[in-house]
Amino acid sequence: MSAILSKKDEELFDTLRIMEEMSNGEFEKKFENIIEYMEEVYMQDSNDWSIMSSAGKDSALVLHLVMTMLKRLSPFQRTKKVHVVSADTRVETKVMTDFLLKNLDLIKKNSVGLNIHVHLVQPDIKNSFAWNVIGKGYPYPEAKSPFQWCTSKHKIKPMDKKINELLKLQTNSKNNHKLTMLLGVRLDESKRREASINAFADKDNDFFAKHTTYEDVRVYHPVKYIQTSDLWAFLSQHCELAWGLPYDELFEMYSDGKECPIFTSEKEKADACGKSNSRNGCWTCLYAGREDKMLQTLISKGHDEVEYLADFKRFLYDTRNDVRYREPISRKEIKAIIKEDNTFQLNLFEDAFASESELSFKHYKRADKSHYVPGGLTFELRLKLLQKLLWAQEGCGYELVSDEELNAIIQTWDEEGYTIDLEDDFIPVDHQTDGVLCLKPNGEINLKETTIHQRVFSIDIKFEMPLDDIADYLKKRQAITQKSYYCFLNYQEYENFNYVNNVLTFIVSDLFIDTKEEALEALCNYLFPISEEIDIMFENEIVRSGQIFLDVCEDVLTKYQDTPNSPEYQFLNEWVHNSKSLSKKITAALNESAS
Repeated sequence: MSAILSKKDEELFDTLRIMEEMSNGEFEKKFENIIEYMEEVYMQDSNDWSIMSSAGKDSALVLHLVMTMLKRLSPFQRTKKVHVVSADTRVETKVMTDFLLKNLDLIKKNSVGLNIHVHLVQPDIKNSFAWNVIGKGYPYPEAKSPFQWCTSKHKIKPMDKKINELLKLQTNSKNNHKLTMLLGVRLDESKRREASINAFADKDNDFFAKHTTYEDVRVYHPVKYIQTSDLWAFLSQHCELAWGLPYDELFEMYSDGKECPIFTSEKEKADACGKSNSRNGCWTCLYAGREDKMLQTLISKGHDEVEYLADFKRFLYDTRNDVRYREPISRKEIKAIIKEDNTFQLNLFEDAFASESELSFKHYKRADKSHYVPGGLTFELRLKLLQKLLWAQEGCGYELVSDEELNAIIQTWDEEGYTIDLEDDFIPVDHQTDGVLCLKPNGEINLKETTIHQRVFSIDIKFEMPLDDIADYLKKRQAITQKSYYCFLNYQEYENFNYVNNVLTFIVSDLFIDTKEEALEALCNYLFPISEEIDIMFENEIVRSGQIFLDVCEDVLTKYQDTPNSPEYQFLNEWVHNSKSLSKKITAALNESAS
């Protein structure tokens, strides 16, 4: 209770302070000083200004002060171009997008003669949410993600492109900058924001800062020392802001003080995007958790269609870390395997006198990934996400994924070898989860985050294929079945016999699988399909006989590998190498079946 009273007391004292400053003229003078200094900075050189505007309260204050300053100048003094740059991530809510577009239209309409130019930037298709998550299968960043790629792709890259365009338009300057960028950041926003602002502040004038990316861009923080309470008190004195937006509309959007502010570099994003459970921002953002305050607020205010967006986000959140929807090998790992294969060379000194079996054992590509480090999203989930998004789009009544994005997704899937039927696959479906299966880094089930009720089985499958062939084989099976099972990769070897094979431990969990035998049958049907094109000796159980062979090897080779002089060892050694020819035929048959 004391903490609540303390906060109320603080707000009361702040209100009394503002009232006193208004009565003695200090409050008005505070903002008048900002405008006067803005004019001084404006007149210092001929290089353009850019105002990075999110249409939020902070950038609104900056734009209002700039336009007030410009209106006081004579037309002959307004020689500098002022660029208002805003970003649309393609995944803003319709309420936010409409609000942003209304602001930009009003700025264009009511800035005639002020030399103000309006720019709206968007991510291109390859930087959009739909193409990256659904098309390519990149997991959407969440609070625990080490790399917040969504911010870079959706906001920073489009902004960088526009900044570069503006820089090219500037003439050579005698100053150390070609462009002055105005940002509405304030020390009062948060301790982290304060530290970020001060870290790059100019030592001679702390209203200015170095841009973390562009050496010839000067950053100007005109409202750096303005408190949030002062901001609202000042803007509330105006029925309309300088470009004609009613003050009440701005207050309605941002009165809780929480927003995803605009920023212009990788170093700033940790202090901004998605960190505050904001009232505006990307509706797909997972940083706020499974339930999104922004979406729930819109729903509570009568935007019933937003419930479709909230339901899609919950599905995205639940499936993102579900092991059943994650690839066992990442694209980066596959590239490394291919690179290693392409750069392989025999060592003429070490390998010159080695036997074929010794060379095979030495250079066999062993699978070694026993910890849980998942790859991207499986195609099975990506298709479900697309169908769920189409369902949400149909339900909310406005566009969530463009035709251009859909065409890019189709092309990407085709390049990966997935065959889809536009009539049967590109349909709205309200997919739901049966719970979540999460693993710890050591491969154990994360009981805290797992919510499924069915049993989970670990099934070991042995392959004589080297790792590169396994990776290729699994991709073929995924392309044909449009399904995937996560697996841990390991190997077992018997050095005395120059024998080694890979072991994949698959995770199987399904509502309709109750026993380990059923799990093994489902997995074998997935891995080892029966094909009429394969000779009868390799069909059905014969195809799977490679597994039986490897199981036998594990039992008997372990028993006799330490007795090289025994008759049993000599017999087994000959038997293993003679049997490899049959195993190779089985492997070839499997590959032919998969393709």
